[in-house]
This record gives sequence, structure tokens and C-alpha cells, in this order.
Amino acid sequence: MLVISNAIDTESIIYYNGYEKTEEQNSALQITFRSLNVGNNPGHELLDYEVFVEDEDGHEYRVKQYKRESLYKQITATHIYFDLADQRQDTIFGGTHSIEEFLTFIFTGTGWSYTIADDLAGTSALIPNFGDANVISLVETLLKAFGCERKIMPGKVIHFGKIIGEDKDLQYRYKYNIKTISESIDTTNLKTEIRGYNSDRTIDVTYTSPLAEVPLIGVRKAEPIESDDYASVEEMEAFLATQLPDAPETSVEVSVTEIDGEVGDFVWLIHEPLGIEYQTRILSKKSKRNYNESSVTVGNTKPKDITDILVSQKATIDNNEKSTRSRFEQTNKSIELAVERIGESETAIELLEEEIELRVVKKDNVIASINLSSEEDGSGLVRIRADKIQFEGHIFGEGATFSGNIETSESIKVGNSIQLGELGSTENKIFRFNNLSSIMSSGHNIDFSTGDLNIYADRLYVPSWANVSGLVASGTPGLTITQSTNNPKLMVFKQGGSDIGYLNLT
Repeated sequence: MLVISNAIDTESIIYYNGYEKTEEQNSALQITFRSLNVGNNPGHELLDYEVFVEDEDGHEYRVKQYKRESLYKQITATHIYFDLADQRQDTIFGGTHSIEEFLTFIFTGTGWSYTIADDLAGTSALIPNFGDANVISLVETLLKAFGCERKIMPGKVIHFGKIIGEDKDLQYRYKYNIKTISESIDTTNLKTEIRGYNSDRTIDVTYTSPLAEVPLIGVRKAEPIESDDYASVEEMEAFLATQLPDAPETSVEVSVTEIDGEVGDFVWLIHEPLGIEYQTRILSKKSKRNYNESSVTVGNTKPKDITDILVSQKATIDNNEKSTRSRFEQTNKSIELAVERIGESETAIELLEEEIELRVVKKDNVIASINLSSEEDGSGLVRIRADKIQFEGHIFGEGATFSGNIETSESIKVGNSIQLGELGSTENKIFRFNNLSSIMSSGHNIDFSTGDLNIYADRLYVPSWANVSGLVASGTPGLTITQSTNNPKLMVFKQGGSDIGYLNLT
């Protein structure tokens, strides 16, 4: 009996035919049936597109394909788990985390929960850039990262384990429970050798599959993989081994008189006339009310399924517009955000354990680079590499300060004043004009005729050719300056009629 609910009313479908339940490993779970328009079939009237259907096992499905005729309604309903393709986790949770932490991130706010088998509990994995995707897509990413499987359970629960299935020594055997058998082998995409390396090539490994020794197959090279996620040659090689198949893609569809086992279970396939005898797994099964019409698929691969459609995400970039695309990568060591304008420029922000770096990259050359050093090096400095920067207009704003020396091979123009030290300070400050004599001898003067020059120094050296006027000691009352009649280059400082100092211009 099937139960129909439209979120307001609930009724049962009593009269129906053509029932088929399809379940695939790590993939689809859906039912199809035909509800008959006859009396005493109360759920028939409720049956419509997007309504819910509950089967005998307590699984809930949503009607996705609906066809109505006068005598019946034809229905295909997909498990409500796949509604999660319409829910997203927009934030990023990349890096190394336990599977429990990843699953909590995935299912938070969805109304779903999870269970974990003992062989998987507590394990951790590095998944860079994890998040910002729909829930189904995130689960698929998790399965690949942890090398595990999942099974949809009733009551909005997903069970995860290294292997979902049991070995009960089940058999599908010729003249016992096999009606027909067909075997498909596809070597179109078969590869037997793959190279892997990190960004600086300190790790560079080539892995060759045992299949390369088969004379009709030989070495077939896959595209190389660059990754910095593996710290040793051994780790890289182990990863590469998972990227190549152990055997050609093979599937065997068996029509059986009765279905023993669940999807994921291990079974023996025995067919003496075809010379088949090996243990494999149930990849999918189609269960019908008449078991003579039921079938299972076993092997190491299966055709494309509904999950491949639901989780696919396509990004289209119009090259005729000023389009941009962004990339956000997160690992244990760094966070990087890149935004690229097609064909023009790229801006990248990279946050590392050791430093924070901002780069603005032109199409053909580096414009600028600013690095903020970490506290670990002890310098506390901001280093700026800007040999390709040309300043125009105002450079420094109000309040700009510097420490250390300021040097230039060109002129410095000051619109107002230069202050040495704090105003009112009695500290000795020194002007050093190493080339002043040559400037002055070329007919140039230092002119302070419109204001005062305050100089605090232990000694004041004035060359013989200097023309100095209005020289006074600041704050000295009653100060007079008299030229000596005996020495015209001797200036006498007097206060109250007494000599207090001399300035010899020789």
C-alpha cells in the first residue's frame, strides 16, 4: 500500500499496478507506478505533481513526473533526499576536519540527520574549498574525500560507512535464480598510468596500474595531477593509485527469479556456460511486485544516473561582456581569493600561515606587491616593492610620519617650512649642507629676509664670503651688533654697553 499526502490531506492508494522501485549505490532511489481510477481508491484524487508518496518501508518520495489519463495516473517519484539539491551551504568550511564535523556542517538547518558506521567514525580528511554548494553536491564531495559510501534511511536519516553492504555468501547462479544475464565492458576511458607532482616539483611520481601489463591494453597515460596536499612520495603514490581503475568498466545485468540481498551487498555470480564465477557487489536493483520481472546490476560501474544530473553545476561566461569569475580556495595552510576579469587583469588576496600578501597582477607585468610580515620574524615591518609605481599629484596625506633616513638624488621642494624636533626644544639640531659652498659660489643665496631663522647649535660656522644680516640671539633683550673699526670682518655683540660675543667672518 502507498500513502499519498499533499501537506493537507493524507490518503492511501489501494489499486495500482506497474510498480517498480529503483535503488542505486550512492545514487538514485525512486519509484514508478500507475494509480487506477476506480472506486474505493481514495488516494487517487490526491495524486498530483509534487505531492508526497510513502512506501511500505517508510521512505518518502516526491512526484516529479506526472501523467494523467481518464483510466489512470502514471507516476515517477524521487526520494525526498534529492530535494536537498535545492538547499545550499553558502559558507566555507575547508581544511582538515573529522567526518562528523563535515557532516554537521552539511546537514545543519536541513531537517536531516546522519549516522556513521564504526569503521568510519572519528576519521579526518583534508578537503580544500569545501562549501558554497548544494547539499547533495557536498555529500558527493565528502564520499570521494573519505572513500566511503552512503545509504538513504527512512525518517530523513543518511547512514555513512566505508562499505555499505554485507557479505552473506549470497549467490546468483545459472539454473538456480538467474533468468537472463548480459555483460557490458567499456574500455573507452581506460587509463593505466598517471603522473602526480606538487607545485615546486619536489615530489614527482608516476604510478602505473597492473593493467598496463595486459598485452591488448598496455600503457595509457592519464592527464597529470598537480597537488600540494601530499607531503611525501608515498602519500602521492597512494593517491594516484585511487585515480586509476583496477579493471575495465564492467557491468552485468542479471534478471532473477527473486532478489536476495540489498544494494551494496557482496554476491557470487556463477554462470558455468559463460565461464563466470567471481564475487562482486550489487550496484543497483529494480524491484517489482512480480519478482520474475526484477533485475539487479553487479560489477564495478553503472550507467550515468539521476545524481549526476542533480549535482551538476555549470557556469557560463559571456566573453562579449566584462564578466568576472571568482575562485576561493581554503586549506590548512592558506586561504586564497582570486577575482579575474576576462582577458584583462587579476586581483588576488592570499592569507597564509606565515604572512598576509596582497597582489595586484596585470596581464603582462606585476604592478605592485605589499607584504605584511608575520610576528615570527620579529621585524614588525611593512615591506613595499613598488619599483614600477610612478606617483602623480599628492602623495602623503596630513599627519604622515617616517623614521630612519630619507634620501633622494633629486631636489626637495618645501612649500611651507621644515621643522627639526619639537617646537621649543633645546636639543641640538644640525643642518648639513655638504655642497653649500659650491651653490653659494655660483651666485645663489639662502634668503631668510621674510622671516626668522632659529638655529640651536654648539657652534656656528660662517664662511668668509657669507653675507649675514639681522643675526641675533633669540630672546636676548638690549642686544646690539657693532662692526670693529680695527677688523672690518669682526662683528661685536653688545648688551647694555658690554661686549658679550664676537662673530669673525674671516
